[in-house]
Amino acid sequence: MSAHSSGSAIGTDIDDAPSLLSRPVIETLTAFGVSTVVHCALLVAMGMMLITIQVASTLAELTVDASDEDVEIVEYLNDLIEPAEQPSDLISTAPTQLVGAFGSVVALAQASVSTPQVQTDTPTTVQVDVGLVDVIGSNGTHISRELPAGQLGDVAAHADDYAEALDRITLEILGKLERGKVLVVWVFDQSGSMKDDRDEINARLDRVYQELRTKHVAQGDALLTAVTSYGATYQNVHTKTPTANLDEIRRAIDEVPVDESGLELMCPAISFAIQTHRKFAVQGNRQLITIVLTDESGDPASNVKYLESTIAEAKAARCRVYFLGREAVFGYPYARLRWEDPGTGIPFWLPIDRGPETPLPELLQIDGLHRRWDAHGSGFGPYEQCRLARETGGVFFMLPSPETNLVGRDNRKYALEQMRAYLPDLGPRDDYIAERDKSELRRYQWKIISDLNPYDTRHTGDTRVELRHYFPLAIDQFKRAATAEQAISKRLVEYLSEAERALVTVERLRNREASPRWRANYDLMLAQVYAYQVRIYQYGLSLEAFMRNPLPIKNIYGIKRPTTGWHIHARKPIIEHPDAKIDAWLHERIRLADAQYRKVINEHIGTPYASRAQAELTRGYGIWFNEHWEGDSRLRSTIKPPKP
Repeated sequence: MSAHSSGSAIGTDIDDAPSLLSRPVIETLTAFGVSTVVHCALLVAMGMMLITIQVASTLAELTVDASDEDVEIVEYLNDLIEPAEQPSDLISTAPTQLVGAFGSVVALAQASVSTPQVQTDTPTTVQVDVGLVDVIGSNGTHISRELPAGQLGDVAAHADDYAEALDRITLEILGKLERGKVLVVWVFDQSGSMKDDRDEINARLDRVYQELRTKHVAQGDALLTAVTSYGATYQNVHTKTPTANLDEIRRAIDEVPVDESGLELMCPAISFAIQTHRKFAVQGNRQLITIVLTDESGDPASNVKYLESTIAEAKAARCRVYFLGREAVFGYPYARLRWEDPGTGIPFWLPIDRGPETPLPELLQIDGLHRRWDAHGSGFGPYEQCRLARETGGVFFMLPSPETNLVGRDNRKYALEQMRAYLPDLGPRDDYIAERDKSELRRYQWKIISDLNPYDTRHTGDTRVELRHYFPLAIDQFKRAATAEQAISKRLVEYLSEAERALVTVERLRNREASPRWRANYDLMLAQVYAYQVRIYQYGLSLEAFMRNPLPIKNIYGIKRPTTGWHIHARKPIIEHPDAKIDAWLHERIRLADAQYRKVINEHIGTPYASRAQAELTRGYGIWFNEHWEGDSRLRSTIKPPKP
């Protein structure tokens, strides 16, 4: 424990850190406090990551990329604060005890936003849950096997491409046709990024329907098809009535528009598609299947509100829901597509919803300097889609992502057998929260995630948990901005020092944790808490070093694109501190972080945890500056990038 008892705190690299709370340590929680968490945690969930439409619109503001670095443009600060005179001004002694940042479930309740209770008039059929059977990795082995009523579906059916996925869906439909007539309802995502996918599906339908028609069970009108779509609106039906005419089906798919809003109301669209076509299924004594084609997880607020009622709607109609979807980002809701304006060459990063794979994030949403910009795969589909497929006896087909322009993309694939133990909890979100908050270990982790949530709109100004990445070219403006960042850096390192102490305190509980997933969550978070203290401290020291000895401007982008500022980037070497005690503290945290990352790699082989740990090790702990060309703001204001 001695390695955890001394230290110093400084520098940060995140834009919005919550202020430290002054409350009792978590060990003093009473039974009443735990009860408070159980009843309030769902409220916290909404406050944490399932952002409102207003926050989503803020996220959708585009940022400009002038390099290969995963950085975000932050508005220049206007604080007129004089720069620190000595490096020691950046340092404060690390706390010797928790100041309460992790000590109060009351703080969780106060940070809560209530989740609306969804009322539905749809009757829910009573089904028998026979357990988690073949949830992982059937890979087509049993894909055409008819499941008993209430049997859980397959949430990890990998497909190499649309051809393979459609072949397997054909088997599913044939399995249904063996037992009677079928109505298939296609539900297409209208987003611009799906246009090529819709065209490919349309082009391959000939093969699907020709294959089906060779079977005696599919003759005549045994199989009918309907086409719907969704974006910011979801009541879109492109077939007047279900049809067996392939030309009509293809024309209907061609009519699916491109929605420029960037909003995908997935759950309401699925519910509407089932409600609209259920009467046709009942009248024709048909089995109902819904197939959803999408590359995003859908609007978060809408998903929270309507997921459970959509599942109830599907169960009542005895409708199985299938997804042709993409892998969720590991423990994080977003991915970003890089798009370059063809006229100006100015690149933009377009945000898309692509996760997480769990009911709520179980990992830090920051990377030590700012919100995450990586796109590490989780090995599973988005939570809402997997839950819908699983609960209705359907299948989530995870297609390889074609987006070679995903920022921070990790192309690693994970073996299903190795991932079996790390299956996300796919139960109802409120049950998940109640179960999570029964565990002291899991509550600790959730508290840290919540406190360092860059999407929490309360964390603005001096309480932000993200650090600035872009700085003015003029040295006087640079100093004013840098000094403001140093103050936030100091507070964030103090917080992370508390987080380290808290996590080490509950390490005994980690060894008793039954879930391999939550053990891995703990292992990775502890490594990051060690590492991010160093990274943020180095950020503060780098700002100080630059203020004392500014780099010469070389105009590396050329005359037509002159340097307009500086941006930070990661590097391996660190700045040594002249104070031996502080320098020893820095190196000790590097040693602890490296050892903990290697533990993650060795104990969680073949998982996203190991991949993320390796990426962190490769990144290093140092910080330095590159010249930055932001581009002509007048040009940027006239560019309207496509919605992903």
